[in-house]
Amino acid sequence: MNKFKSIFVALFCVLTFSFGLTACGEENIKVNFKKETNQIVMGESYDPFHFLNYDEKDKSKIYFVSGDENVFFITPDNRLVAQNTGKGVLYAYAGEHQLAHSFISVEQNYIQLDAPVNIHYDIKSKSLIWNLVYADTQTGTCVAPSYTVEISKNNQPPQTFETLSNYFVLEEQGFYNVRVKANGGGIFLESNYMSNENGEDLYYSFCVMAQPSNLNYDEQTQTLTWSNNGNPDETLYKVYVNGENISGEGQSTLFAKIDTSLSGIYDL
Repeated sequence: MNKFKSIFVALFCVLTFSFGLTACGEENIKVNFKKETNQIVMGESYDPFHFLNYDEKDKSKIYFVSGDENVFFITPDNRLVAQNTGKGVLYAYAGEHQLAHSFISVEQNYIQLDAPVNIHYDIKSKSLIWNLVYADTQTGTCVAPSYTVEISKNNQPPQTFETLSNYFVLEEQGFYNVRVKANGGGIFLESNYMSNENGEDLYYSFCVMAQPSNLNYDEQTQTLTWSNNGNPDETLYKVYVNGENISGEGQSTLFAKIDTSLSGIYDL
């Protein structure tokens, strides 16, 4: 009888220890939602893991709970079904532990706008420019009501700005990482930011240089000089004389020889 009790106690300890490991493992699962709010379409079903950053080895332990089943509900196989317009909270759980949450906004079956393309910086207008986004790409009608521009300058935390046009003026000197999306304005579903084949967001990076300062022309040496005004040493400069580029692809030196032996007015 004592032997039986010993075996039972040992087995009980093993089971208790195993349960403790499982609970501890659930507490240590690290996840976060990719966005604070995710827009989805009424009547469609989704894989909620698409909205979540997680470790693949933990996937079998994670399940989801709807905060408002009148707006969307979770099926037994972990699918999210959007059944009515509105907004609710999506929770990610492991065991009894709530890991993270995100808002789910269920919209009517609107057309989703395409992500803006051909993003580039125009030096002359000092503007970030992209192609207009149309809801009907065949006829080029129904333009996006507005655009959200996310800007990180000199690796600082990003800021977002809204513009009604397909350009945004950026005049200040600095290094920029930017991305743009089209807003639906309650008429369409907003676009995603531009992304690569793996669905990862793409950023457009560029530098805005300061205008050279202290331009000076020495008639004796026929040399134009200037100051870099804080630009990096590797900055290339183009020199124009009466509208003609005399420096090719650009030069890194802060002077240029200009022949002014012929009388006349020179626009530099």
